[in-house]
Amino acid sequence: MENASNRTIWIILPIVLVLLFSCVKEDALYLNRGNDHFKKGQYDEAPPEVSAEYSFTTINVPSAYAWGINGSNNIVGWYNGATGMHGFLYVGGSFTPIDVPSASSTLATGINDSNNIVGRYNDATGMHGFFYAGGSFTPIDVPGASWTTPTGINNSNNIVGYYYDATEYHGFFYAGGSFTPIDVPGASWTNAYGINDANNIVGYYHDATGTHGFLYAGGSFTLIDVPGASWTAPSGINNSNNIVGTYFDGIIKHGFLYAGGSFTLIDVPGASGTEANGINDSNNIVGLYYDAEGLHGFLATPVLEPVTIDIKPGSYPNSINLKSKGKISVAILSTNDFNTPSLVDPNSLAFGRTGDEKSLAFCSGAEDVNGDGLLDLVCHFYTQNTGFQCGDTEGILKGKATDNKPIEESDSVKINPCK
Repeated sequence: MENASNRTIWIILPIVLVLLFSCVKEDALYLNRGNDHFKKGQYDEAPPEVSAEYSFTTINVPSAYAWGINGSNNIVGWYNGATGMHGFLYVGGSFTPIDVPSASSTLATGINDSNNIVGRYNDATGMHGFFYAGGSFTPIDVPGASWTTPTGINNSNNIVGYYYDATEYHGFFYAGGSFTPIDVPGASWTNAYGINDANNIVGYYHDATGTHGFLYAGGSFTLIDVPGASWTAPSGINNSNNIVGTYFDGIIKHGFLYAGGSFTLIDVPGASGTEANGINDSNNIVGLYYDAEGLHGFLATPVLEPVTIDIKPGSYPNSINLKSKGKISVAILSTNDFNTPSLVDPNSLAFGRTGDEKSLAFCSGAEDVNGDGLLDLVCHFYTQNTGFQCGDTEGILKGKATDNKPIEESDSVKINPCK
């Protein structure tokens, strides 16, 4: 069943097990996620609307299943080759095969910012998980399980996935050498797929009402269901708790982004089906899509709202005193086409060395800081929370517009003192 023409997707929904429960159970990695296995639903709610723009880049390796992405936009997945299934690491446009020695197939499913990778392989003894770091493979097997599939890893090297114990599928959390089962109460099976640095976990489960997504955080499960979908399958989460996954609308599969309580459609233009699998902290998304030529991996990057910022308006150079207990003012400048006081979400703003620093103190409102007759948005950020270091030459602001389009811009800084 390792053949792209079968449209077999290895690390995806084992719904067939439930819909055809009288049949012999198979490994979820081999189950076909094709539309013919699912009933069309009768929907009372509209599907997600496109509320953010993405630019899509195809990952050009034959039949690439792009699955995980880290903060450097390094991507892992697997592809169909002449000798079977092979994992890959995709960095800067170049592919590096990832093959467990003596394995008949290897799938890479998760990567963290240290480029440590998890996945699954098959060999003569069966199906096993692996952790790959520093050029070495370490097996990951849940004790007593028939097989184990790691699917996600965070920057503490904590790992999530799922396993089969000869009776059913269970999610797992692996940290410090110990496995903890993850089972949604009342579910017939549970699969865990993605994890962030807060150990918040996403996945999906099946119960008497169907297949649903979940977020597991602080010991509690939260339901994640795309409105009107036959099923919902979250598979990735970043450190802002933005979640990606796939849903089925009764006709085709669609990718989705769930952020701030809203669902956004992630569909590759012209594709007959899209699956979103992983997301990083820049909200870049990886997945796969189908078209007339077959199956392809993709990288989706947010289209930024073009803005200009002015750090410490009215001063130059923009000196930052690392010892200051005060605040740094940043103006987001308006244009004739973009009124920043009304079109920027102030609560979304972060500012500092990388633009991910949660340093916002407050926004003081609208004023014309550059004398062009347009009101600009001026916000203030706690110096001690910006993360600046000696040698930094720019400050970065990130956030989003009120239509959810991301904002990112920088301006020069001079750090003092640096002794």
